[in-house]
This record gives sequence, C-alpha cells and structure tokens, in this order.
Amino acid sequence: MTTAKDLADMSNDLEEQSVEELMYAAEEAIVEDDAQEGDLVNRPSADNPLGMRVDEVLSAGHVWVYDIRNGDRSRINRNNLQVQLGKRDPDTGKRVFTTDKNYPGMPDPVVGQYKCILHKDSPDREKYDQQGFPVCKKSNLMSPSEVDNHARNRHQQEWRQIQEAHERERDDRREQIERLQLERLLNETGTAPQPAAQPVQEAVSTIESPEEFRTCLKCDDWTNDNPKLASRRMSFFHHNKKHEG
Repeated sequence: MTTAKDLADMSNDLEEQSVEELMYAAEEAIVEDDAQEGDLVNRPSADNPLGMRVDEVLSAGHVWVYDIRNGDRSRINRNNLQVQLGKRDPDTGKRVFTTDKNYPGMPDPVVGQYKCILHKDSPDREKYDQQGFPVCKKSNLMSPSEVDNHARNRHQQEWRQIQEAHERERDDRREQIERLQLERLLNETGTAPQPAAQPVQEAVSTIESPEEFRTCLKCDDWTNDNPKLASRRMSFFHHNKKHEG
C-alpha cells in the first residue's frame, strides 16, 4: 500500500523530470478494440455482398499516461499530453502524471475483467453474427455500468437495436403474464369480468371493444386509463369484486 510519505517522495522525484522529457518518452497507445487491418467492419448483406474490411489504419496519435497515486492508465491524445502531464494534485500541489509505466513506487493498476457485449465470447454472439454486428475486442472493462457506457458510446447503432429488442421482449412477457392471470381468474370465477347490471350479450360484446372497462356504472369517480385491453379488463374485474362483496 502506498503511504502518504511514499506518494510525497514519488511526487518530488516527478517534479525533477521535465514535461518535455516525459512527452518524448511517451508510449504509443494502441488498445485491443482499435481497428486493425483486415478487421471485418460490416458483414456481407444484400446491399453489400462483399462486406467491408479495414484497409488501412492511421494512428490517432494517442499515448499512455499513468497516475502515480494509483497506477491508473489513461489514453491521451498527443495534442493534450503536455496539459495532462502538467496537472497537479489539488491537495499536494505536486504533479502526479507520468508516461513511465515502470515509475518507481507506483502501484499496479486494477484491470477490469468485463467484456463488451459484442465480444467474440458473448453468450449472444451467434445471434449478433446473424444480425451482422461487428466483433469488439474490448475485454478489460471495470464494471457492468462501464460495459453499458462503452457499448452506448462505441457501438451506438448496435446498442440501440439491442435495447429495442429487449424492450419488445419485456412487453411480450408482460402481456403474456397479464393474459395468464386473466385466464386464471376466469377459471376461478367461471365468468368473464363484466358490469353486474349489463345483460350477458352486452357484456360479451364489451370484451371485444377496446374502449370499454374504462368506467364503472356504480361509481362516479372511478376511471381505468390503462392503455392495454387485458390490463384494463383485469383492473375492472378487481374493482367490480368490491361491489360484489
């Protein structure tokens, strides 16, 4: 564990190194989810039968910067490198960033183990392949929330399609549960939920009308605004039971 004295000693040593020297020694930052030559970007489709692969990769000019307080590594554009190396700890007033990954006394960084949802080892990879989603190599994310943020920012189109599919699945499950609950109630009572004062024939036709089950003939102030017919029917049934009791 790095003590306050250790950090002070490291900061003092860092103050003796020039920012220009650290900039010159900066290591090019290439991460595993960067595009590589030959990588498949889009799979073949009817519109693009040949698919699309990366033909050439040009460096974005990123380098690694390390925080001597905790060993955390950051990917910095070279244009911002001088500013980053000049930043100081608000408590000590000392510089705390270096380009030396083996800086004496700096603790080892914590590396995440979470993978991108589009990683080749994703449990849904077969389905994503069928949809033509690209493969992402990112596998060192720190938490599930960071996985979501990564996918939301780096794979915007695929993230949107996946979330829309999840929403449709939730809606389907909710409707199925409501239908099963209604069937169970009908089996228990032996009758369909209906206004007590209505004739049987009128009640049957009411079930087919999406505009019914919104009000109660016995109440002046009860309304049922649920947009789904099955949910309105069930809510009306529970309300009507109060009158029968």
